[in-house]
Amino acid sequence: MPKLAWLGLAAVFLLAGATQSRADDISDDWDQLASACIGVANTAWCETNRDKVMAPQFRKAFAGDYQSQRNVSYCLAEQFGCDGAMTYNRPLGCAWRIVILLSGSARVDATDTGFFDAWCRRVLSADERAVSMAQAGALYERIYRKPLPTFSY
Repeated sequence: MPKLAWLGLAAVFLLAGATQSRADDISDDWDQLASACIGVANTAWCETNRDKVMAPQFRKAFAGDYQSQRNVSYCLAEQFGCDGAMTYNRPLGCAWRIVILLSGSARVDATDTGFFDAWCRRVLSADERAVSMAQAGALYERIYRKPLPTFSY
């Protein structure tokens, strides 16, 4: 086999490994955020919502899907985590909202900025804001493969 063909084949395997590694990383993140559905009013509903709705939304959010990013943001920032499907983490929910606002999507609108103002800017402490900004930077870089644009609370 010619040298160029070997290099092309090696690149395919390296990319496949990188894609798998990234998928594994996302699965690890989901495992940390998925709720155990303990103590919720309707355990069966929570488990279905977690496994059939939010797990796929989480993967699509990391693929840059606008609506999935909104759904993940809301579920993290909302105290009951979409019927208990996700663990409550308002700073991380706000980090996702920052990613949305800076994504460049033509679909970003006043509901996104309104959510950010009401659920993030007005309620997070200075320490939570710092955590949220660091998380937004890491998310943005992971999703869009470039540094987070300038943003301030």
